[in-house]
Amino acid sequence: RPVQAGPAAEGVDRPDAAAAELVRARYLVFKDGGKIWGHGIGRKVALTFDDGPHYQTTPRLLYHLEDYGVKATFFVNSNRFSAGSAMGSKNREVVRETHRRGHLLGNHTHSHPTLPQLTAEEQTRQISLTDQAIEGFTGAPSLLFRPPYGAITPHATALLQKRGSTVFMWNIGSDDTTYFNVAKVLSSVMKKLTFFGGGIVLMHDTQFWTTEAVPPVRSAIRIEGCKQLAAGEEPYEVVGLDYFW
Repeated sequence: RPVQAGPAAEGVDRPDAAAAELVRARYLVFKDGGKIWGHGIGRKVALTFDDGPHYQTTPRLLYHLEDYGVKATFFVNSNRFSAGSAMGSKNREVVRETHRRGHLLGNHTHSHPTLPQLTAEEQTRQISLTDQAIEGFTGAPSLLFRPPYGAITPHATALLQKRGSTVFMWNIGSDDTTYFNVAKVLSSVMKKLTFFGGGIVLMHDTQFWTTEAVPPVRSAIRIEGCKQLAAGEEPYEVVGLDYFW
């Protein structure tokens, strides 16, 4: 299952009309959703990954997700898979494979800036470049956006509203940019999941420890869900972001 880059990675996908229409319908679910944090829909858990793709770590994550039958959302930075470099070519193939396996692609800006530090024109460019890049792979506008560092501006908000995009924040941070090992990432996720009772988990697919934390996180969620079910309670369920819209 490893993802390998090949000659096709330099091109842009052109899905046929029927496939493009199916993908478009899937993304249109997220049209005009405003801003969503992940609270208040019961014990549903969505896994989301920021800052990728990375050809050394994301393929391993895709393997884990497929092994557990989980569909996730990847908020990507399009500068990581721009044409013209060997790394860009490898990362483009990873994006293509992520889409092929049924995961959602969301806009995380072109180069991960802090939006409030940019001019209005620069903010528009950051969002537009990644919208265009995602549509090149999927054949449909993404309509999912997450601002870097969670920092957004009135200009970006107005632009996203005009495009019909939904801003997805999170309520369960994995702290995987603070703790650089699997055990601490697992502990952080499960503590916050217990506190909130469900929600949107933020992780980063550019880090090896995060990639390897996903199997124990998924197992822990399943074990807790079994305990809840045995107690006659609603169990945890790993779902897609459409449950939160």
